[in-house]
Amino acid sequence: MLIQPPRAATSLLTIFLPEQDRDAVMGDLVEEFQSRRSASWFWMQVLRSLGHLSWLGMRRSPWRTVAAMLVGYAVTAAIVGASFVAWEALRGSSSSSAALSPPRSAVTSPPAFRAAAAPTASLL
Repeated sequence: MLIQPPRAATSLLTIFLPEQDRDAVMGDLVEEFQSRRSASWFWMQVLRSLGHLSWLGMRRSPWRTVAAMLVGYAVTAAIVGASFVAWEALRGSSSSSAALSPPRSAVTSPPAFRAAAAPTASLL
């Protein structure tokens, strides 16, 4: 039984690899993956290739490469945002915005500051 490489990694390669190179590169990586059977190795190969493939893609098809990078950024931002919401839920906070706003005691100024900030008749 052949083990398939991680689908997300192969999709990432499909986006960045030029069509004329896609079959050869994917075939070599999948063949090596079959002998190693390590998803972490496959991901490392994909991630190491992205820099070169991005530059190559920018030279050949700049709009497609920029679109792929923007999609990657959006997916990363969504994952980070979801992780933040999950973390707040695990901490027991009622909402994620509550963690971002300071407590009410920090918003109101202490009485000594209010008295010093009020204008006095002697200064007028």
